[in-house]
Amino acid sequence: MLSLAVLLAIAGCGTASPTAPDTSTTSLLAAPATVTLDGVSFTMTAGLNRDFMPIIPPGGHPMTGFATVTTTNGSVVPTTVTVDAFWAVNGSTMWAATPSSVAFSDTGKEELLVRVTGGPQWTPGILVDIIVELRGSTGTKLLHVTGVLITSSS
Repeated sequence: MLSLAVLLAIAGCGTASPTAPDTSTTSLLAAPATVTLDGVSFTMTAGLNRDFMPIIPPGGHPMTGFATVTTTNGSVVPTTVTVDAFWAVNGSTMWAATPSSVAFSDTGKEELLVRVTGGPQWTPGILVDIIVELRGSTGTKLLHVTGVLITSSS
């Protein structure tokens, strides 16, 4: 049986599938808003954007996204922690992506900045859920933020 990530890639709904094990939409949406990994607690903010600037192709560019994973107490993110996968869930539709970059914030090492590109052309103005998979020396954890507004640039 084909995995959901393979089906999405075939349908053109996302970039390369994450290295994380297949995860159902139900499991992703059940992920908590705060997790502890490698002895540090984390939370997240996220965003998605569609670019409709005048010089782009009709229909706009594919969606891009970001997540900012932050330690809850302002401590430094352990060097053992990274983000391996990113999912956006829009009702029964899911976009799975491997981050194109994961880096420390310019303002300090208490934040990891995650960027994804090549997303679906969902309509700006809707609210979706964003989930990331954190990996550390003690395992992996899913981290979830709800009600993320898809914005647009024009």
